[in-house]
Amino acid sequence: MIDSLYYLPEWGGNSPGISLERRDPDAISIDPANWAESVAETGSTPLIQNSLFEPDRTPPRLLFAGHLPETGKVVARFSEFVKRSSESTFTLNGLSLNPEEKGDGKGSELYFEAPELPGNRDLVLEADGVMDYQGNRSEVMSRPVARSAEPHDLVFNEVMFDPIRDDFDGLPNQTEYLEIVNRQNYAISLEGIYIHDRPDENGSVREMIPGSTVSKWISAGGYAILQADDGAEVFEESGNARFFGLSAEHAEHTLQFDRSTLSLPTAGREVYLADSTGRTIDWIDYRPEWHNPNLIDTKGISLERINPHGETNDTDNWGSNATAIGGSPGETNSLFQVPSGVSAENTISLEPNPFSPDGDGHEDHLFINYRFDEPGFMLRVRIFDRYGRLVRNLADSHHAGFEGTLTWDGRMDGGVTGRIGIYVVHIEAYNSATGAKREFKETAVLARQF
Repeated sequence: MIDSLYYLPEWGGNSPGISLERRDPDAISIDPANWAESVAETGSTPLIQNSLFEPDRTPPRLLFAGHLPETGKVVARFSEFVKRSSESTFTLNGLSLNPEEKGDGKGSELYFEAPELPGNRDLVLEADGVMDYQGNRSEVMSRPVARSAEPHDLVFNEVMFDPIRDDFDGLPNQTEYLEIVNRQNYAISLEGIYIHDRPDENGSVREMIPGSTVSKWISAGGYAILQADDGAEVFEESGNARFFGLSAEHAEHTLQFDRSTLSLPTAGREVYLADSTGRTIDWIDYRPEWHNPNLIDTKGISLERINPHGETNDTDNWGSNATAIGGSPGETNSLFQVPSGVSAENTISLEPNPFSPDGDGHEDHLFINYRFDEPGFMLRVRIFDRYGRLVRNLADSHHAGFEGTLTWDGRMDGGVTGRIGIYVVHIEAYNSATGAKREFKETAVLARQF
């Protein structure tokens, strides 16, 4: 045998008239990283030097580290085939590791026996001196070990359902996108993640599968973008990347769907985020009414989640992006606010107080934090102006649990933002199981920024 090769369509060259070309004749034949489709004008280069000819002088890059719950092992995935070498060292949070085996036919993967994962913090894999078959040796590289997503670990954080598409405004065309946020203190794998619509009465759904989720992950507290394809060759050239100034770093945390739309109608709909088993991680039933009613036109303006730890489908936990460009994909939301909560039992707290619901993204919402000494309370929350007039029924028969937060955006029941002044937040709590009753009255100041 002189040489052998088992090529696959995903390596490239699977378009009519386009050949699959080898990059480096001296590099290993079976490494997919050493192959790509021809970029020659003729589509192929028989009997002449390949259009992609490039000697391999680049060391391997660590693309992904993930925990495999079915085996309990940690996998490290590299940009090319790697060679077992005594010069290579691997550690997991400082603990020395030895690679056990390579994946079946996957020379770009190494496997390690992992200790028990810590509860709520990152586990970091560090690799030093990793070599490819050309002898290129890497420097120190690291990746957090991405774990499988559990329900509500990842939640919807931003929705762009009415993007700007105008070929004559001099601006890049946007595409629909969804943003998700990781609520955990450790990285989570996005491999196998997809979205689907509302299940019908038979449980059937219409799935939307990303082009690829291989080696995709989301950092602790980080963001990932799910966007429709606009035909760009690379992520940085896509309309959303150019419009919002996104970089190659965002590409690592972006799932691209091979379709021009994510089917996000302007009238709203239910969207589900699911893992590879079909289990629901989060779902959202967004509505255009979640936008700021004071905005005349919301085209090109995304819906943003205010508190990532609040309820996904709480109308008061969403609002309109407050920046000039209308969206913040891959970045902290312009409306981001997190309540500090309360420490004492059977108490409530209001924050920030004063608050200023003027749409500038700074202290636009009032958090009403509560904590009880027993579960099972139902809450009725009403807001009165300084003259005792009822202006907002914020909650009725709200299941409280031990503790939680309600959000007021400063609007009256009619949707108009209230005037500057003092308001009274009146909370009645009743536990039908025990007969316990609680009542609270606190004042909040609605202000304006000058």
